[in-house]
Amino acid sequence: MNNDLLLYLNLFSALYYVVLIVLLWYQKANLTGAFALIGLIATNCYALVNNALILSGKIGEYSLFFWIGFFFISMFPVFFRAHIYSLLRIKTKSLLLHIVLLVFWGFSVYYMVVFYLKNPTDQNVYFQQIVSGDFPESFVRLNQLFLLLILTYFTEAGFKVFKRLDYKKSSLSNLFVQVRKYTQQFWSMMIFNYVVVLIFSLFVSEKNVEYAVIPMCMNVVFFFILLNLRNYSNHYKFEEIEDTLNNEYSEEVLRLVNSALHEKKMFLESDCSLDKLAEEIAVPKNKISRAINGGHLVSFNDYINSLRIAHAREILADFNPKSDTIEGVGYSSGFNSKASFYRAFKKFTAQTPTQYISSK
Repeated sequence: MNNDLLLYLNLFSALYYVVLIVLLWYQKANLTGAFALIGLIATNCYALVNNALILSGKIGEYSLFFWIGFFFISMFPVFFRAHIYSLLRIKTKSLLLHIVLLVFWGFSVYYMVVFYLKNPTDQNVYFQQIVSGDFPESFVRLNQLFLLLILTYFTEAGFKVFKRLDYKKSSLSNLFVQVRKYTQQFWSMMIFNYVVVLIFSLFVSEKNVEYAVIPMCMNVVFFFILLNLRNYSNHYKFEEIEDTLNNEYSEEVLRLVNSALHEKKMFLESDCSLDKLAEEIAVPKNKISRAINGGHLVSFNDYINSLRIAHAREILADFNPKSDTIEGVGYSSGFNSKASFYRAFKKFTAQTPTQYISSK
């Protein structure tokens, strides 16, 4: 691909990212992890502008912009991890990852100092090599270190995203299911794109990989974000759940609730309700709601249905189509109709009971 075509591709992609940033900025109040996602896109936008300056041959006039770019762009995997962890409510502290990032910054500072110690002629030669695609050794080394940085952050995030969860210990609300599904898809797309980049690097020039393949792959990832923006804003509102954390609740009430529901299996009764539970444990309904909201981060109905679905999954694990029926499993799990069972199962597992059985 010639320079003009590569230049237009990078400029178009940068404009596309600006539009995404504006959309996310106006949605930020409704989106958990929005600032990290905006930072993620902004780092890519910076890289594209940097690419455009290189391809237009004007990068020599903005050498500081070029070198600062390595520090700014190195935040890409940091923002990626922060976005995913903010959705999954995982603490982002990690000394090892910070050390890897500091090592990258150290090399960036070293190569930047070496560059500015060169005379103006050698500095111009350095950028001419980059423009022509005959990348200098320091540029190649920093790109390799950047890939190592990405690999480190993405690998660590992958373990968290795909970590096997204890079904009984998680609330398994629809919110959680949707968030986890999104983070897994987002992570998988990122990894797939870098695999594609590695494959292309075997067959096309470094210049085309740097200025065409990588931008186009990232465009696909952020198009995925754009397509999911409506679902994102509908599902990923944590404010109502988080507000319950500010309300004090009684651990003793939560213990009584868990005793009635888990030990006495009240959730298996089709007429299990907040009124009935309040009568059973002799605690006012508002205190029970506060205990469930604060202790399990879900509403009463979602908590009851999550327990029922957990019970149904245990039955479906040994499902025998010759003697069992899915409708029967629903009734034995506390649901009063096949439709309500299917609806709840789909809500908490993102599968129908039939799909769940087939996947086993």
